[in-house]
Amino acid sequence: MSHWAEQYIGRPWIEKEHECGHFFCTVQREQFGLDVQVIDADALSLRSCIRALNGEHPEFANWIAVDVPREGDCIRMSHSKYPHHVGLWVDVDGGGVLHCVEGAGVVLSSRQSLRKTGWKIVGVLRHRSRA
Repeated sequence: MSHWAEQYIGRPWIEKEHECGHFFCTVQREQFGLDVQVIDADALSLRSCIRALNGEHPEFANWIAVDVPREGDCIRMSHSKYPHHVGLWVDVDGGGVLHCVEGAGVVLSSRQSLRKTGWKIVGVLRHRSRA
């Protein structure tokens, strides 16, 4: 896989510093030139994550829902009904989600591996500047 995403895989998850929301913003800035407001939530609080990713965060006013993901799109994920984790779509090896997970760090997960680990994609968003 010769792709820009390789440089991120394996970077550690660090509470309040390099969690899913922080990682998402870093990649949006470095790879897509988007100055995305940090989606800051207490990563160890499910309630805080749900609030941040369920549309309450002001950054989501800059994104629109789409049906089919493209490179760099925001992928909202959940183990239940409400999104509480975020990553971004990467068009490589059939497509997958690049995300930062507690205990594993940054990983690239196919749709199949997401399902096997209990994640469901509950929303795909595209920044208005790329729509």
